Amino acid sequence: DALAHYRDMAQRCRDNGMEPLVTLQHFTLPAWLAERGSFCAADAPTLFARYAAACTEAMGDLVTHWMTLNEPGVVAAMGYLFGQWPPQQASLVALRTALRTMLRMHVAAAVAVKRVAASHGWDVQLSIAHHERPLRPAPDGGPLDTAAAWLPNWMFNRWFLDCCAHGRVLPPVGFGERLPGLRESLDWLGVNYYTHDAVHFDAHLPLTMFARIEADPSLPHNAFGWAVDAAGLRDVLLDLWARYRLPIIVTENGVSDHHDELRPRFLVDHLHALLDATDAGADVRGYLHWTAWDNFEWAEGYSQHFGLIAVDRNTLERRPKPSAALFAQICESRTLPSRS
Repeated sequence: DALAHYRDMAQRCRDNGMEPLVTLQHFTLPAWLAERGSFCAADAPTLFARYAAACTEAMGDLVTHWMTLNEPGVVAAMGYLFGQWPPQQASLVALRTALRTMLRMHVAAAVAVKRVAASHGWDVQLSIAHHERPLRPAPDGGPLDTAAAWLPNWMFNRWFLDCCAHGRVLPPVGFGERLPGLRESLDWLGVNYYTHDAVHFDAHLPLTMFARIEADPSLPHNAFGWAVDAAGLRDVLLDLWARYRLPIIVTENGVSDHHDELRPRFLVDHLHALLDATDAGADVRGYLHWTAWDNFEWAEGYSQHFGLIAVDRNTLERRPKPSAALFAQICESRTLPSRS
């Protein structure tokens, strides 16, 4: 029933002239797998490959763009470093195990999707949804802040992608062991971008590699407390393009905004930043706004509002916000209002 439901969703997209992008795993796991170790379970890659194959069989004729995992760096950090999400651990050993397992899950699923698609003659393109959240030395920082920012920035923003680029499990998680199919597992790059953070050196925080991470105080902040910086999207896209030379689709970009006061300008400025990146040579092929409806934001529940459409949680009534009309106009006209 679930596979039929999602096939129907993909078909509805096609019927309405929309390109479906399918993410196979977005944070949540079956309860039985969570009980067996979640992202540290030894057989998770094998089980995930079987699941990926079933999804491809069900709707591979309708879907070209597949993402295996959503934001593996976020899963690792929130579940195994900070302990704020299930399984609520704060262990460097568990963090390494989870990262290695997710890398193996990714390549196992990518191989499975391509194998099934090839048997039917379907075209498929594989990626992950990579969360890019640069960690930069604090604007008023010194050499220690610069040093404190480097390693956590590489671990969060580059380790997984570099492993794919080299086809190996890189230190400090692995010792260079090769995973067959890993180097061919990314055909494009899905990029989720919201903000960047400032880093101060703090000798009391060994678990975060002595990095005290906070929203950049020199920038305006959204309702989530995240810094808002459209130029950061341009910089991210150019850096990822220069480093990996993979076509890019912005798979998430949005703002937590309780009263739709920030979102209209946020949309316009970030889309201009995307065009700036393409003008500078980055191969950016699409943009997806996060999100259509106000969503469940994990540990924060329904307290954050990212949607173009508000949802009354008591009646489930949907109410389009002014930014929804703006985004529709941009999509229909293929033109942007002037930036701020």
